[in-house]
Amino acid sequence: MSWYVSSLLKNSLSIKTDSDFESDQYNDLLVIEKKIDELYKLGLISDDEIRLIEYISDGKPLVNSMDGFGKNRISSAIQFNKLCNKIAFFAGGYFTDDGYIEYMRRKYNLTDEQVNRMSQYMKSKFKHKLRRKTKKN
Repeated sequence: MSWYVSSLLKNSLSIKTDSDFESDQYNDLLVIEKKIDELYKLGLISDDEIRLIEYISDGKPLVNSMDGFGKNRISSAIQFNKLCNKIAFFAGGYFTDDGYIEYMRRKYNLTDEQVNRMSQYMKSKFKHKLRRKTKKN
């Protein structure tokens, strides 16, 4: 799955309301939205997939989506993950998981252990949760 595309779409409401036009996330979100529009015009993304993107981009969780996007929220989540993969594939570069990991490795000079931990986090069930600092950290 494309963790970065998924994160951008799930957080698009907060990214847009912050209106930091210089931020990487804001500009990357615009790139993804443009790519979605291109794929839709080419017929590679359906009307139902656009509705799913709009639903999630409005900040609504998939828990409430049982009616409109599949038989249950698990099938909706699977559909959304496949859609993010499709978008990332056509966008290329650091929008794919491997590309994003490589981008972060170069940008922050990460060690192999840090890259491995990042990769594991991106594949975990907690991939969209932020880690909170504790007194030990």
